[in-house]
Amino acid sequence: MLQDLGDNRPTRIAYDQGVVEIGMPGEPHELVNRLLAKIITMLEMELGMEANDFGSTTLNRESI
Repeated sequence: MLQDLGDNRPTRIAYDQGVVEIGMPGEPHELVNRLLAKIITMLEMELGMEANDFGSTTLNRESI
């Protein structure tokens, strides 16, 4: 299933003990995400700091 969907997809897929969970970020998640990104960008500029924006990056653990 993961190969068919590819790596560049908005869905999150988890499999545990015979159960597949498929989820997508909803509108509230995206609104908060964008607001926080703007706040962090402003703080970066004001404080002369540098930060990386990885968006909705998902990190997978081999142990799961």
